[in-house]
Amino acid sequence: KRLSRCMLECLYALRTFHYQVFEQGELLSLTMLMLGNCDTHKVDPNDTFLGNLLEIMAISLSNSIAAEDVCKFFLSLTVQLNDPLGSWRVRHSVARAIGTVKLFHND
Repeated sequence: KRLSRCMLECLYALRTFHYQVFEQGELLSLTMLMLGNCDTHKVDPNDTFLGNLLEIMAISLSNSIAAEDVCKFFLSLTVQLNDPLGSWRVRHSVARAIGTVKLFHND
């Protein structure tokens, strides 16, 4: 959990300077690989690791064009983790992910 948070904070910092560590699609592939180790059919809204992965996924989606099934998976995970009875840290990750991917942005 801590390593995923450290990676996430590094990605946010590098993004501030418009520096891209991963090629387009590589970060998304890495995120999907990490999610492959989790049971995404039964999501625990208190799992901060999943919240971190959702944020990493949002960064990768904001930098590339993703397939429709990946976007649907992102939205599904967002809804599942946004449980009002879940951890505030996870809900904060959901909010940051939505803001990062600019899900409700009007441009």
